[in-house]
Amino acid sequence: MVRRGTHKGIGLLAGAVCVLAAIAPQAQAAELLLSTDAGVAGTHRGVCTDRPLDEAGVITETVTAASTSRLTATLSGGSGDWDLAVFSARSREAVAGSASSGPDEIAGGYAFSGEELIVQACRLPSATGTPALEVEVEPIDTADPPPSPSLLRVQTPTPQAAEALAASGLDVTHSAGEGFVDVVSHGSADEAALTRLGLPFVTQVDDLTAPQPTTLRAARGKGFPSGRSGTYRRLFDYSEEMKALAAKYPDLVRVFTLPHQTWEGRTVEGIEISAGVAASSGKPTFLQLGLHHAREWPSGEYSLEWAYELLEGYAKGEQRASRLLTRTRTIIVPVVNPDGFNTSREAGELAGAGGGRGISSEGTAIVRNLDEYRRKNCRLADDSAAGSCRQPPIGNGMEAGVDINRNYGTYWGGPGAGVDPLEIDYRGPAPFSEPETQNIRSLFSTNSITAFVTNHPYSQALLYPPGVDRRKPIPDRKLFDRLGKRLSRQNGYYSMPGYEFYETTGTTEDWAYASAGSLGLTFEIGNAFHPPFAEMLAEWNGSKRIVPRGGGGNRGAYYAMAEFVTKRESHSVIRGAGPAGGTITASKSFETATSPVLDQRGAPGAVQRFPDSLSATVGVGVNGRYVLNLNPSTRPAVAPKRERWTLTCRGATGEVTGTHSLFIKRGKVKQLDLSSGC
Repeated sequence: MVRRGTHKGIGLLAGAVCVLAAIAPQAQAAELLLSTDAGVAGTHRGVCTDRPLDEAGVITETVTAASTSRLTATLSGGSGDWDLAVFSARSREAVAGSASSGPDEIAGGYAFSGEELIVQACRLPSATGTPALEVEVEPIDTADPPPSPSLLRVQTPTPQAAEALAASGLDVTHSAGEGFVDVVSHGSADEAALTRLGLPFVTQVDDLTAPQPTTLRAARGKGFPSGRSGTYRRLFDYSEEMKALAAKYPDLVRVFTLPHQTWEGRTVEGIEISAGVAASSGKPTFLQLGLHHAREWPSGEYSLEWAYELLEGYAKGEQRASRLLTRTRTIIVPVVNPDGFNTSREAGELAGAGGGRGISSEGTAIVRNLDEYRRKNCRLADDSAAGSCRQPPIGNGMEAGVDINRNYGTYWGGPGAGVDPLEIDYRGPAPFSEPETQNIRSLFSTNSITAFVTNHPYSQALLYPPGVDRRKPIPDRKLFDRLGKRLSRQNGYYSMPGYEFYETTGTTEDWAYASAGSLGLTFEIGNAFHPPFAEMLAEWNGSKRIVPRGGGGNRGAYYAMAEFVTKRESHSVIRGAGPAGGTITASKSFETATSPVLDQRGAPGAVQRFPDSLSATVGVGVNGRYVLNLNPSTRPAVAPKRERWTLTCRGATGEVTGTHSLFIKRGKVKQLDLSSGC
């Protein structure tokens, strides 16, 4: 199936084939198709991205693409909430869309040669002003697709062998186990590179287009709580649904925007979920993250479905969900890397892959439709502080951009991350150089996040810190072991430290644990980057063969993780009397250390250090009582050294009434009377 190929004739189908063969080559100069003001009377109260509209609050313009092109529509300069969509005039289907909760929108997709397009800007109830509306296209050259790839199982009997493979620049997959890592081979040059490294391999799949056996049991258990079926969400779907959830559950859901725009100018959004969500309650916090890597579509789906699971359960009076909303705070950022994901998902939509692909077809898709399999963000290939996803990918495991999950500060610059901007796991020019990692750092730095899941496909594993073997167990190794086993009983995944999978540095969970004391696990979901939608559902609800009898799949594992957040062993607590109607803030400032930074030859250099900080605030009730759930005062990076929180008390009008120094361990509760000031 090809998107917009539902019409009679072969013109659009041929256009789609042209695009699929054209993703890799150099694009031509951009052409401006439309530049106008979006002046419109009235307001629109519905969804802008569903279909073309002719009603108050909507302005439409028509343009025609002269050639098969990448398309970018932008809306800027207004205020409040505007949305933007582009539709095929012939099929009435969405070509691109953007529905963030602010005024500036960027909608990216593809246009066929000669295709007439409807550009639609919607003025929502809070919107004001007359923003500028522009549409730009960038023609794409055609080329013959390369041959089908194969899947190789590479033997890595020692840590040094695994490290050499990770540094090779080959297309290393997320599928690995004891003594092996699977690699996608794009031809004889890749096999020759393995031979030069002295790494034996066997061919697992000679042609990745060959059919693979299904791993589904007969369907059982619940469907997705949102009711979604058939196709993966697009970027604008995430924005529309988060806004809709906040409107439906105003006392339970708050939409927020993180502070740093992406290289292409997009905002990164999330939702906070809790009973009495507007209050600064000090509850223990569970975080869900998705789509660090653009091609890993299930990671965003699972993150947002968890919001529906909690909210629909709460609305129905289900005890488990109700208890979590009452006792905890949940934060969800389903799309950490919106630039890369939009490129990947829209290329997949064009190719008719909106319902996913199995590993049986992903191999060919990876080399024939490279934009669909973009992994990284969109920083420019010359490593300057700018970016665009309209840079054509190169192929053979190489593309411009930064691997977001190699850019976090702790251990940054070490093994298991690329040093060349074109490598598939490039670490970036500096720790936290990317707006996407700066956003997640800000989230951890201003919230005491007890535990979190960062979702990735694939290989059905649970990974916890550290990502690189430091020879000395981390302070909470036994706690992570117990937690991993608890989750494994639900989803059947194998639990292990990240370095046992293969070494990585600069990852989310390493920085969040070492610096913030947050207990995080990577869920490596499924067996493909975006498997058939039905397979993803089966792994969610527990009907996949890997799931133990009685296990609840990843839905059950998320419940187990969220319920762990409520337990004493997961965090620290201070409670007592405070300044009535005021606030109490726990904070600290410190330095974070990288690894000895490897150069282009793999030689270690100096350790870099950079400033870091943490804070968390709780409101004190009018009755003068507070409860603040915190991570331990000593960061794991400096344990067993004793380190303290600084508590700052403010009265009801914001004045500082004093400060207090506090030492507390994980699992401990302290009664602290701060009613007369810290």
